[in-house]
Amino acid sequence: MDYLAPLWGQEQAREILNRGIKEDRISHAYLFLGPEGVGKFTVARAFAYQLIAAADPRAKLYFQENMHPDLLILEKPAGKKMVAKEQISKELKPWLAIKPYRARKKIAIIRDSHHMSAAAANALLKMLEEPPSYAVIILIADQDQLLKTIISRCQPIRFHLIADRFLEEYFSGQGFDPQQARRRAQIAQGSMATAVLLAAEEDESLWSEVQDIVKALAGGGEIEIFRSADIIEKHPLLAVNLLATILRDLQIYMHTGSSEGMIITDNVELAKILPGLDEAKLSQGVTTLNHWKKHYRDNTNSLLLSIKISYIIKDALQ
Repeated sequence: MDYLAPLWGQEQAREILNRGIKEDRISHAYLFLGPEGVGKFTVARAFAYQLIAAADPRAKLYFQENMHPDLLILEKPAGKKMVAKEQISKELKPWLAIKPYRARKKIAIIRDSHHMSAAAANALLKMLEEPPSYAVIILIADQDQLLKTIISRCQPIRFHLIADRFLEEYFSGQGFDPQQARRRAQIAQGSMATAVLLAAEEDESLWSEVQDIVKALAGGGEIEIFRSADIIEKHPLLAVNLLATILRDLQIYMHTGSSEGMIITDNVELAKILPGLDEAKLSQGVTTLNHWKKHYRDNTNSLLLSIKISYIIKDALQ
């Protein structure tokens, strides 16, 4: 059975991994590389399940409880910004030294591997040079900044932004009509993680609040920074995506003078009431927002980051 089949919009990755299983050509290490929120961890876990379930008929029960003895998931500890050396040398290394308990393979998934410390990366490199025959290590990275020596020892699997048609299909399956599905797919900007958040916002109330943020920051003083940050804090990633969408729509309107190409056409009315908009500032604002929103996953103080985001919006609008 192809357990990777239901995954959205990553056919190339699914095809490569399934071909490896079919031909019994499983690499000892993979690098899943691509943008945040496009399904890398979901694919890694499904791939691990397919490998383990091939030899363990009770794998499903163990996976449902997130406790299969032949699967290890390493990620940044709470409150930390890096995957530490100790996680590799004192957790992963001794775990891999013991043969599989129930399956033929032991699979280790390292999330946010682009955040490994230098010491952790060097410790991992030594393990990749002489891995046990039963070991499969999957590195998940949003950014291409791993040691070249590590990359050279992994089979790279590229992940891409998810096409709108797949996201529209997802939203349709969640009960949205075609127009709602299309608009949400465009706002998601290729991210399934964002799509899941958008699907949970059925009444679009946050969308109106985000528009109010833009109006307030366009002409308000410092107090509006903190009011806006409080609203963003309700749903940070979704709110920032909506804010970036609004800035992008305002930029398009400034450039074309029409709603053609805008994601949310209601933003035309917003553009008409906001004075002194500058196309270059709006463009820079979108770029800066997309950079800073990633830090919500880095155990950064969320409120301080939302305040920073509010200043970025204010600068883009004034």
